[in-house]
Amino acid sequence: MTQSRRFTSPLFAGLTALMLAGCSVFGGKAAEETSYSVLERDGDVEIRQYEDYAIARTFVTASYDDMDREAFGRLFDYITGDNTTQGEIAMTAPVLMAPAGEEIAMTAPVLMEEGKEGWWMAFVLPEGLDAASAPVPTDPQVEVINIEGPRMAALQYAGTMSEATNTAEAQRLRDWIATRGLDGAAGYQIAGYNPPWTLPFLRRNEILIELR
Repeated sequence: MTQSRRFTSPLFAGLTALMLAGCSVFGGKAAEETSYSVLERDGDVEIRQYEDYAIARTFVTASYDDMDREAFGRLFDYITGDNTTQGEIAMTAPVLMAPAGEEIAMTAPVLMEEGKEGWWMAFVLPEGLDAASAPVPTDPQVEVINIEGPRMAALQYAGTMSEATNTAEAQRLRDWIATRGLDGAAGYQIAGYNPPWTLPFLRRNEILIELR
């Protein structure tokens, strides 16, 4: 097994992934993104229908601020050759994160350990790859699964992605879902699109909640 690289800065996922794609301080689209159609838009909230896609995901028992050192290392190793073909896989946006113990589309079927706390992190694989065709991870703590295109409510916000901000924005999206009489899943995903050097007011962050 290849030992995961160790990173020292929080949310290094956004930094490295989008650095490789040539993102600038002014933000902007930097990499291939998951395909979806916008069904409805209301201010900074959208209802989206995603196409089917595949993810490489891993789980770590760590705090939000510390999860990247381990989770991102495993996933980054996978797409840069720590797989059965030793081939590289293109990076896509966003990097997805979600707390353990919640029903979320990104981890469907939900896999968790009772009493265990931590975070899921996932890279969306490029279009055309699925669980059958993607290189198999050599690290058993990384798995590739297919996601059947979910219908999601997405709330976009700028600024720094902190755990407190994510929690507050997730509640704001839940309140919007409730006022519309929609049925949203209990869990949520965090999507990051920009590296830390992007000006905070130009960063694209999102909270995603599956609609049932």
